[in-house]
This record gives sequence, C-alpha cells and structure tokens, in this order.
Amino acid sequence: MTTDNLAGCRILVVEDEMLIAVMIEETLQDLGCVVVGPVARLDAALRLARDEVLDAAILNRVQFEIRRFRIRSLPSARAWKTGTTGF
Repeated sequence: MTTDNLAGCRILVVEDEMLIAVMIEETLQDLGCVVVGPVARLDAALRLARDEVLDAAILNRVQFEIRRFRIRSLPSARAWKTGTTGF
C-alpha cells in the first residue's frame, strides 16, 4: 500500500494518552488522512462512529478490549489488530 491510497481516508482515532493521540493524528495527517477526533473516551468514539462517515479507526487496545462488545454492535464494525486474527 502506498501513501496515495490513504489520501482522503477518514480515520477515527481513539486514544486516552494525549501525547500518543497527537503523534497518531500528525502522522495520519502527514499521510493525507482526515482525522476524526482524536477522542479519549469510547462512548464519544461510538457516537462519532454512528454519526460520521469513516474509512477506518485506530483504537487504544485497552479500551478496545474492555468494550469490544459495544464496538461489535455497530452495523458496519470491522476491526484489525496487529498480531492477531479475527475480531
């Protein structure tokens, strides 16, 4: 995949550590992505996921594991985690 493939992609960022969130946001913007968020709370992320058009999301793993069932309840939810298979 080239960075051209990412240009214009709308990516939701869910991260409660501000420094990490800013680093992710800046990296995605450098790649041409449109960043939705970042947000620190999963309830805010779920609201954005329902209300916004998104191409992908980057989730804090701890929050993802705690609330996995809530994310799966979204109509078009799909997730990829590094080093694992499945949801």
